Amino acid sequence: MSEGYLFYSDGLEAKQCREIFQTLDGLSYAVVQDGNSIAIVRGPFSGEALSGQAFGKMLEARWRFKEGAWEMLLITEDKDFSPPAAGRPWQKSTAAVDEEQDIYLWGNHWQSLAGGAETDLQGWVQAEVDADLDYPLQGGAAKPLVVAAGRTYRQGGVPVLTRLVDLNAHKAVT
Repeated sequence: MSEGYLFYSDGLEAKQCREIFQTLDGLSYAVVQDGNSIAIVRGPFSGEALSGQAFGKMLEARWRFKEGAWEMLLITEDKDFSPPAAGRPWQKSTAAVDEEQDIYLWGNHWQSLAGGAETDLQGWVQAEVDADLDYPLQGGAAKPLVVAAGRTYRQGGVPVLTRLVDLNAHKAVT
């Protein structure tokens, strides 16, 4: 286990959030939510969605709009990381961090399904409910699954969150 660092700030204005995102490097993907819509997108990010989590190999930034202001949580294993000036103080805490693990996401690539080899459809689908899934990746019959890599943070031995690290098309395990 290694050590991880969590930095939390609240009462932020939208402009402060945008300025924070402009200083954060290495955020590759984000899970963003606006109202009833949730999407996984590629960076760069502005943090303008009502809530979300942008992530990369060394850092994850989570944000949400609550009671007229923005809250932000920065999560990293980089002991030298210093959160950007936000106009508000950052509260820091630490956690033990597990080794990276794979988290399989919903869906299969169209081309991996029965009859899919004859189609030129790209992307993933949750076939049981006929719902397209928009993952910002290249895949196909050879890599039909989507895997998010994550690291679990623990305080007092209890899991408190999983920091997303990466997103990959993955070969099916047989």
